[in-house]
Amino acid sequence: MQPCLSVLQEYWISKDQPIKWRWAIREGHSPYKDLQNHGVIYLDAEEMFWARVSRHLFYLACCSSIRWWQFLREPVANEGLRCLCRNLAKAFDSDLVIYVPDSGGRPGSVSDLLYSEAGIQDAVTWLQTNCGPPAHTSYDIFPEGADVVNENGYFIEPVP
Repeated sequence: MQPCLSVLQEYWISKDQPIKWRWAIREGHSPYKDLQNHGVIYLDAEEMFWARVSRHLFYLACCSSIRWWQFLREPVANEGLRCLCRNLAKAFDSDLVIYVPDSGGRPGSVSDLLYSEAGIQDAVTWLQTNCGPPAHTSYDIFPEGADVVNENGYFIEPVP
């Protein structure tokens, strides 16, 4: 996983600081209570990522350092995040990674499934039903020369 993070280091806000994950504990809550009561645990890495972990899904989001359009257009951001996500998927024994915008488009609403008993195949079905078929590649969502990102665009990558 470290080689993936090294590739992404140019996007760090504090380039000389390593990423440090911490529990995002809401007032009056604990990770255990959040998992028991809401089915989700919250993790944050200052200035770079935040994550939500449910019983069947893992959702990783970039804070402000890498935007959706950058992931779609910039090879370093694309390859670095895809490397990171593939490694996380392997750690969670998943054979798929789904890439969606965090907001601004219908595909981002799939994150609501975190608060249910849904798994990765449920997320794929939801996306296909509500947004249409996935793009063949991440670059198809915001092709070179286009002025606007496909608002229903998402990408599914198999994990070998």
